[in-house]
Amino acid sequence: MKNSLASKLLVMVFLVSSCSPSLTSSSQNNQDTKVNNTVKENNIKISSADLKKVSDSGVSIANNKFGIKMFNNLLSKDKNKNVFISPLSISTALAMTYNGANGKTKEDMAKVLEISGIKPDDFNKSYKIMKDFFTSKDNDLTLLTANSLWLRKGENLKKEFVSNIDSFFDGKVTELDFADKNAPKTINDWVSEKTQDKVKDLIKNIDPSVFLYLINAVYFKGIWEKQFDKASTRDNAFMNADGIEKDVKTMFKSDDKFDLYQSDTFSAIKLYYSKDKKAYMTVFLPEKSSNLTSFYKNLDLKLLDDVNSKMENKSVNLGLPKFKIEYEKQLNETLKELGMESAFSGADFSNLSSGPGSISEVKHKTFVDVNEEGTEAAAATSVAITKSAIISNRFVVDRPFFFTITEANSNMILFMGSITDIQQ
Repeated sequence: MKNSLASKLLVMVFLVSSCSPSLTSSSQNNQDTKVNNTVKENNIKISSADLKKVSDSGVSIANNKFGIKMFNNLLSKDKNKNVFISPLSISTALAMTYNGANGKTKEDMAKVLEISGIKPDDFNKSYKIMKDFFTSKDNDLTLLTANSLWLRKGENLKKEFVSNIDSFFDGKVTELDFADKNAPKTINDWVSEKTQDKVKDLIKNIDPSVFLYLINAVYFKGIWEKQFDKASTRDNAFMNADGIEKDVKTMFKSDDKFDLYQSDTFSAIKLYYSKDKKAYMTVFLPEKSSNLTSFYKNLDLKLLDDVNSKMENKSVNLGLPKFKIEYEKQLNETLKELGMESAFSGADFSNLSSGPGSISEVKHKTFVDVNEEGTEAAAATSVAITKSAIISNRFVVDRPFFFTITEANSNMILFMGSITDIQQ
């Protein structure tokens, strides 16, 4: 069977806060600036045609490639465990950080983020377009994303850096007394608000050497285009990765039309959200003669694109487990292994502030709940900067599987997950 993953991973997007920093005073050399909490409204309307520019610039593909690299690395560390990440959230937080990088640090970050061939201005403009587009809330689909920077009281940031975060990421820069015991709560309350209380306690404590946090939050809630009837939900056996079988609540839908891909080693099905099909989940299920480990050996963007292009609309008897998971991971080692080590040690963030600095921690937390009505998901990513230092048309998910969430217009992967143990 051809190992092709549906490329359009259902992306969970989140409302980007339109709060922006306001420059108040510059330092003597006029390169550093402090910021206040002035809010600037942004009423720019972005069309799907504008969003296509993100794809044309290469940023959408870069995000997806980076996400798959990150996902595969995390799988190697968390074998037979549930893994769920938001490539969009991670890349956005690092994209803001990238604006402050210079020299080898900037070069290495570009390679890891798969943006080496993209002009910085095009890169930033693409994130601006995405932020403005991913601000949608209606009855059957909510996409929200927000960015913020939290600066230790008394510290300064480069004027151009603050301007870029303001102009392209709509990031609100807030000065905060990091020595105050309530400082972590202030940041966490912002994250919780932007993720509808789904991601909490992202920041546990603040190290004395940290002078800046760059944070992205994402929230997604989508109602299935074809909802499941709760009366059809029943216990069904699910074989965990460790070979132990248990009954889990499984949603069933009989003889309905879905986009389906089938091969000798795995099958994939696409489930749309909203009547307008603004987003979708793609579920990839290895055949019983195979497994997720074999599937992941071939997981790349080409496989996803191949699956998506070869799907056919067929009548399917569908069975999908209800599941709810939370995932939390420090990404330092993964990013170093992918080639970003220079950002953590001996880093050059001279475009961010005058003093020396490096990344001390990249933290990622996610949440997803899949039920009869639809899907709710959220993610948050923080970057801490320190001073230096299937056989027939039957698709019953009864064993470990991989899934993605993708925004339809941009083909941007917002979430991807490996489910090996159902939590209900």
